[in-house]
Amino acid sequence: MSSAATQRINRPVRGTKRVRAAALGAESPVTTVSHAWRCFLALVVSMFLNMLLAIANANGLGMNNKLVTVIQIVVTLGSGAMILSQPIKLRPAEQYLLIVLVLLFLMASAVNGFNMKAMYDCLIIPLYIALGRSARAIKPRWMDWLLAAVTGVVLVELLAPSLFTRVVNPGGFFMATRAWIAANAGSAPDGGLYVGAVRGGGGSKFALADHRLSGPFLEPLSLGYFSVLMTIYYAAIHQSKWWVRIGAIGVCLLLSLVSDSRAATGIIVLSSLVLIYRVQLPAILIWLAPLAILGVALAIYWIQPTFLAGGDALYRIGLTFDGMKDSSVADLMMGKVNTDRVGDSGILYLVSCLGIIGLFAAIFYFSGMLSRRPGSATSIYVMIAVYLTTMLIFGGAVFSIKTASLTGFLVGLATWPHAAPKRAVQARRPAIRRGPMPEPR
Repeated sequence: MSSAATQRINRPVRGTKRVRAAALGAESPVTTVSHAWRCFLALVVSMFLNMLLAIANANGLGMNNKLVTVIQIVVTLGSGAMILSQPIKLRPAEQYLLIVLVLLFLMASAVNGFNMKAMYDCLIIPLYIALGRSARAIKPRWMDWLLAAVTGVVLVELLAPSLFTRVVNPGGFFMATRAWIAANAGSAPDGGLYVGAVRGGGGSKFALADHRLSGPFLEPLSLGYFSVLMTIYYAAIHQSKWWVRIGAIGVCLLLSLVSDSRAATGIIVLSSLVLIYRVQLPAILIWLAPLAILGVALAIYWIQPTFLAGGDALYRIGLTFDGMKDSSVADLMMGKVNTDRVGDSGILYLVSCLGIIGLFAAIFYFSGMLSRRPGSATSIYVMIAVYLTTMLIFGGAVFSIKTASLTGFLVGLATWPHAAPKRAVQARRPAIRRGPMPEPR
């Protein structure tokens, strides 16, 4: 063999799929940066979709509910298609639970009738969990850009509200695409804002403007949800100096305050205290957190019924359990509940979609407790479970593509041990063979 050929054989093999697969681990997909970037763009388009459609509607391209639904399905399927280039492998427990959820959905559909929206809502978070797991190699600065972009739109709404309403016009977009808002056109606020931008009684407690800010999500509740999710990301996943993470969490807290999302603000404070030092909580808390939250809500409901009139949170608790109290155990198992106000209670909505058993199975799956791997931070899943269960009490907005995409994506990212110290990661990388390779037989 020639000397040049020998040198080529002896040269270290860098950047090959075989080496990178060994470095990432046997169960890890070989994720390229370009694939991660495409997955990230799919996430960004999903989150900003409603704002883009609202801008189109405000500038002559009329939108309606059917058109928006078709576009949203196309965007969702496009995000799912990204996974095909870097497939992931579901663990057996995940496969079994997905089959159970499908069977429970079919059972509830047989009782309540098939609902395409319900099927979409039950699948959107699992799809984006898979997208986040496939992406894996998301660079921290990309998420910094996402937070900066949302903050920038919020600042425009705060400092130049007339420009925001003229270019985006959330009120006009929702009037054209949401039947329940169009049916109550007389209650829509002036100036092109979302109907919930001003609380009943006027103003808001924390917002710096004369209304609750919403940014690119067009309605304030989703801005609060975004703030919670990004707080969890920066506290538990983002790799940077501590003061950068603290600063980003401060921005998230400010966004939650200006949206006047009080439950979101409380969860941000709780998440920061639990996650900022990256303390590992017992894994059993992932299972217990949803049960504890719903148990407390049920206890509140059992106390004095008139107590439930004391605020929005208590009112939603009343709606949730009022919708189930007249149903038998068999009815609850099959999802046969009062559906008159499912739009105001995400818990009641999930029960109608999957039954009472499916409610907990879905929360467990959406929280990532079955997709997590050894080495991933348990505390992340605990706080995701707290976020999902709490916000489901307030309605079904957690299934909106604006925030459901980010929820699933972060759960998927958390599957991989991003929070491990860099030296530990490097120590697990196999040494690259530098000596001569054996002659082929």
